[in-house]
Amino acid sequence: MKEQETILKSYRKEIEVLSLTLDVPQYSYDDERRNFFPTYEDILLRTFNNKRENKEILKVINYWGSNAITIHVNLTDYLDDSYSTKEECIEHLKDWFKGNCDIDNDKIETYIYKGYVYTIPEYGNNIKTFDFENDKLIQNYIVFEED
Repeated sequence: MKEQETILKSYRKEIEVLSLTLDVPQYSYDDERRNFFPTYEDILLRTFNNKRENKEILKVINYWGSNAITIHVNLTDYLDDSYSTKEECIEHLKDWFKGNCDIDNDKIETYIYKGYVYTIPEYGNNIKTFDFENDKLIQNYIVFEED
């Protein structure tokens, strides 16, 4: 890989991020509740599908060997698209996140913190996204390295 130094112009927007952590209950194979309540895989699949469709979910965290699922939601954008208050939106997100699980909303860990969203405009940075000579799309990826 060729190393090149490039300065990108970006816009930074401060947001509020809501972190929700759900510990999905497990049921044994002979337990009848297993047939009625969603499993860990069902909740994780629904969360990833929603992350792909909507941009409010910033990150989904699940660890191997644990039934805990954590999502980070862009609460600022979510509130902009809603007509409800902040507390009502948080309760709605808790209800959506747990789905039909057999747990209370009080069992979902909630944490609100500050975050930033960076927007890198293509035109201002002279980033090519389409090759007009070959009529092909050009994919650009940004990979952040953590120190």
